[in-house]
Amino acid sequence: MRKLPPLNAVRAFEAAARHISFTKAAKELFVTHGAVSKQVASLETWLGTALFNRAQSQLSLTDAGKTFLAAVTPALDRIAITSMQLLEHTEPTALRISAPPTFTMRWLIPRISAFQRKRGGVEVKLTTSTAAVNFEDRIYDVAIRGSNQPIPGMLSVPFMTETIVPVCHPDLMENGQLDYPKLLANHTLISYDTEPMAWSEWLSMASQPDLRVFHSLQFEQMYFALQAAAEGLGVVLVPLFLW
Repeated sequence: MRKLPPLNAVRAFEAAARHISFTKAAKELFVTHGAVSKQVASLETWLGTALFNRAQSQLSLTDAGKTFLAAVTPALDRIAITSMQLLEHTEPTALRISAPPTFTMRWLIPRISAFQRKRGGVEVKLTTSTAAVNFEDRIYDVAIRGSNQPIPGMLSVPFMTETIVPVCHPDLMENGQLDYPKLLANHTLISYDTEPMAWSEWLSMASQPDLRVFHSLQFEQMYFALQAAAEGLGVVLVPLFLW
């Protein structure tokens, strides 16, 4: 079994011995002069010998101090160098995120760069899904989903409120074509399987529950519905932050 001196005391001695100054050692170690003096004194007690000659205005190493310094400095240097080498080659921490495809493309990915600048040691792994959250499979660490209330059995943290609005290409709004909700009857209403609000719900809230619509387009994913609206094919209901 190794019999090692207190390592904090060794570190304090090594700094003081290099500088031949308790004050400079304290500055390097971000501690007080008294703390360095106390650590060195405890090391001398442990070793049973003086490491410094303490005159009133001068500090110098004893022969024992010179011998100890010659052994300690290379050892601490090797520890520091090896530690840095290991830190540089340590596998980065991975953060696995599952989020809906369109949300990932239009909101999450544009913000990844800023996140990585702040958390450079974190490797972000993205998967897209709209399936129910299931952490038992351990496929991801964080899941982003739309929900009206906390999901039972999970830590749910709300971080965004969805405002659902109808959007379209500007050309469809020329000459007052869409000044009133009832004018939607003259346009194609675009829907998608994962929409947070159906057109029937929105029309009811807009006091048009019986509006007859003659043209519609249905997509599986929000991304395609957004693209169709951007091409001027009709009007789609989407969360405002995605538009």
